[in-house]
Amino acid sequence: MEEIHALASSIIRRGLATPAIVLLELLRPLSFIGSQILLVAEPILSPIFGDVGQRYAGLLEDSQNIARLLEVLEAQSTPSMRRPKPPA
Repeated sequence: MEEIHALASSIIRRGLATPAIVLLELLRPLSFIGSQILLVAEPILSPIFGDVGQRYAGLLEDSQNIARLLEVLEAQSTPSMRRPKPPA
């Protein structure tokens, strides 16, 4: 759960909450395949990014983790995504 919150915070800090939510919703059925692709690409990714591939592959394997990540992203980004009302 800690990794999910850290990932959500990182996404929000970069201003990518909305695209991430859309992408996760679209690719949720393919999350297991994505996790397997990360594991296959691990030898290429590890010298550049460290153990990111293994950590996020484990996160993507379980569809419940995707649902939790979406909940955290929506909960944390909702106040910042609202536009202020124009003055009357």
